[in-house]
Amino acid sequence: MRPKNSSFTALKKPPLTDLLLRKTKVDKPAQRLEFNDPTCRGLYVRITAASTKFGMRYRFQGKEYRTQLGEYPNLSLKDARDAADRLRIQIQDGYNPAEEKKNEEARQRKLQKQFTMLKDVVERFKEHHLP
Repeated sequence: MRPKNSSFTALKKPPLTDLLLRKTKVDKPAQRLEFNDPTCRGLYVRITAASTKFGMRYRFQGKEYRTQLGEYPNLSLKDARDAADRLRIQIQDGYNPAEEKKNEEARQRKLQKQFTMLKDVVERFKEHHLP
């Protein structure tokens, strides 16, 4: 609680805009800026020297997660807000994007391992049975 005679003024967070995204630059390669979008719950933008990316923070079963939505300007601010809204609905329905990504990566590793094993079998067959 603030004192009655305080000179404190609460500043309203301005919404993200395309102009803000285009004009904001970082000075140092290791520097990173992150802005939350007050008009779309969970949506944030991270600006680095290399890129500007949209992401979303969310809670699932009491745990906090982040997921990446895409890179600006390939993904517009409007499309990022729409994607965040759709994702929020899916999360409310029990879908966890972070868990899905983890499962997909495990499937890809398994497929890669199977492919490598098959490739080895084919190479051995060629060595022993083909001139």
